[in-house]
Amino acid sequence: MTMLKIVGAGWGRTGTTSTLTALNDLRFGPCYTFFTIMGEKPEHFARWQAAYAGEEIDWPTLFAGYNSVVDWPTCDFYAALLQQWPEARILLNVRDPEKWYASMVNTIWEVYENLRRAGQTTETNPLVRLGQTMLWQGTFHGRFEEKAYAIGLSPGSSRPGWSAAGHPLIVATHQHHDRADSQFRAGRA
Repeated sequence: MTMLKIVGAGWGRTGTTSTLTALNDLRFGPCYTFFTIMGEKPEHFARWQAAYAGEEIDWPTLFAGYNSVVDWPTCDFYAALLQQWPEARILLNVRDPEKWYASMVNTIWEVYENLRRAGQTTETNPLVRLGQTMLWQGTFHGRFEEKAYAIGLSPGSSRPGWSAAGHPLIVATHQHHDRADSQFRAGRA
């Protein structure tokens, strides 16, 4: 049976890719991230759409073979994952909110906008569909381009409604470099 040891509650662009590497190196891997969906498990796009629609998810089956999770979409479900695995440690990646927003604009938002300009829609591309559900309409309520609003929701701010609920909490403050953003856009991160 799958037993998650680390549940990440931090959003993308807060050092989750570096955390993935560290968790794997420290033998808390394999670690499930958004890259897992895009590269190894594209069939999971539909499962995450179902999770965001409120459908019951068999978490142990979804994460079979993984010992940790970080990044979107798993961070949006950290409370449910901690109910499933109450002994897991919760890891919250944070980043300076201004730098986090700039990184989001220059990476994830840019990729999304490029897909849209290329004619990709929620009907034709599962990445666009999940991004719309998870981020642009979900997390940011259609207001991502309103910088102050998006920053006010970010993990580096006092994120409304966030709680470790008595679970052991590890906070990772990430000093991210601009080079990593350019590598992300180039598909090397």
